[in-house]
Amino acid sequence: MQTINQRIELLRQAMRREGIAAYLIPSADPHQSEYVAAHWKSREWLSGFTGSAGILVVTLDHAGLWTDSRYFLQAEKELFGTCVTLQKQVIPHAPEHVNWLVRNLPEGSTLGLDGRLFSLGQLRYLAKNLHDKSIEINSSLDLVSGIWEDRPALPAEQVFELAPAYTGHSRAEKLARIRSAMAEKGAGAYLISTLDDIAWILNIRAADVEYNPVCISYLVLDGKAAHWFVPGGKVGTDFHQTLLADGVILHAYDAVEDWLRRSPKDQKIWVDTTTVSVRLFNTIPDGQALQGDNLAAPMKALKTDREVAQLRRAM
Repeated sequence: MQTINQRIELLRQAMRREGIAAYLIPSADPHQSEYVAAHWKSREWLSGFTGSAGILVVTLDHAGLWTDSRYFLQAEKELFGTCVTLQKQVIPHAPEHVNWLVRNLPEGSTLGLDGRLFSLGQLRYLAKNLHDKSIEINSSLDLVSGIWEDRPALPAEQVFELAPAYTGHSRAEKLARIRSAMAEKGAGAYLISTLDDIAWILNIRAADVEYNPVCISYLVLDGKAAHWFVPGGKVGTDFHQTLLADGVILHAYDAVEDWLRRSPKDQKIWVDTTTVSVRLFNTIPDGQALQGDNLAAPMKALKTDREVAQLRRAM
């Protein structure tokens, strides 16, 4: 079994091959989730730190884990004896590692990251702060997959439909409301990558992440259909037919990028810049992306009487 130091060295070897000075490994998945499935726990695998919040920064001569005061004692214990140094954040979730990168990376060097794990907003913040030192960002590097040989597979549990007794509105009603909001924005399609929003819109639940009843997937709404990109085998035959009746079409999970590339040239695609990944955004053809806020969240926040009653019952 590889030690943490051996894993960090394997990562550095990959960094040298790519010619990058530093590599970022966040506590995130392609859906910008706060809690992630085992498949996406690369920061934990590389550092040994099991807390839910933190980011690992690896250079050719330093490895630092940034996390906040909730985890100081835990991190000190879990990082002990490894080459990873605890960098104590003053403010929880603050991007304090960016200032460290500005101070320590050579001018004109390259920073690498996996663009699936960073939002468009995060990348822009990085680029703005690194600009004065002419530090480039290569967001197309997935260096972890090449060294994590026994990486857990994506979750395979089936999804299930949330019974009407627990939902505030039907699936068809929610889709119609969101399409109305899209029309007001001049959008012909809406890309949704946040798992809790997808669960709410489609009235589905799953067990892909511990203590989070979500299904790893993407959803793209256009004027005629809701395209759900979900791993195979997770939707049963009967429920599949129910979804089709509501205009929900199933696609393979990894087919979302090709769908976006092939979208009609006159179709504007709405994206939430705080959650859409860099990689997905870059897949959208030039001039077709409309950048704005999450259209589903305000609707989800306003609970119906039925939902309020269920909340009281649960509490």
